[in-house]
Amino acid sequence: MEKSVTNTINNEEGSINDILKEAVASTSKSKSRASGEAGVISIVKAKTGNRITFSKELLEELNNLEKVQVAFTEDSVIIGEKLPDNNSSFNIKRSGSKGITYSTELVNEVSELFELDFSDKTSITFNEVEYLVNEEYPVAVIKIK
Repeated sequence: MEKSVTNTINNEEGSINDILKEAVASTSKSKSRASGEAGVISIVKAKTGNRITFSKELLEELNNLEKVQVAFTEDSVIIGEKLPDNNSSFNIKRSGSKGITYSTELVNEVSELFELDFSDKTSITFNEVEYLVNEEYPVAVIKIK
């Protein structure tokens, strides 16, 4: 049994089939991430604040740490609770299942070191990660270049 539908625009009555017959399909296509994987970290440079966000997966792999140390190689960012020859730590604030480190200085350092271009975007997400262990502490090596 087909319901009668009132078209409020033209104040005409008709069936849903009549309305759908005149409809035009959307030409937009759904886009998925290039790699099909969720991001591990995002570098955010915005008017609302500069920050690095850490995924739930990354935090779990690093034993849900509350502070993080950061180091760099030529093509990667290394994140862990304790890294060799590293005396500086950044607090991780929780936001839902993610973690956030607010640090303009750190965001600028990463941006400059890896020549990240924020001219037409406020965030860049990276998803290629390898988990290692340094002494007894888990470490994430995130490929940037």
